[in-house]
Amino acid sequence: MFHPLFMQDSSWLTLICPISLGKELSNDSRTSEIEPKNLHLPLVFALYCKYREYYLQASNQVTDFRETQQSLKSTYWFSKWLNKDSIETQCSSLQSSQAQMIEIQQKMALLGQELTSCQIFLGEEELEIDTT
Repeated sequence: MFHPLFMQDSSWLTLICPISLGKELSNDSRTSEIEPKNLHLPLVFALYCKYREYYLQASNQVTDFRETQQSLKSTYWFSKWLNKDSIETQCSSLQSSQAQMIEIQQKMALLGQELTSCQIFLGEEELEIDTT
């Protein structure tokens, strides 16, 4: 049933973690106390996945800005002079995207600290979450 989540070329992040409402519930579900464990992890993982998506988008933007900036800077001095405003715009956009990537990385690291006890897979490969 879960085989498609672990296929080699799958782009799905998959979380495996134990979740419990308490051991006593199996004996008597009416009078037992609920002692939840790890119920927050699926939500933390969903947030981590969304930030990962934002990070990948910002990374693509940085690459695009760098390529555009390099092509504008590699022209003749007259073209550089004509494109001065465009080059400055690309520089500020690049700096903004890089700052956004750093902020996203920090948030992902905080979420990753909660997920260290879990197994996370990208296709069939287990990932280590960077928590620094």
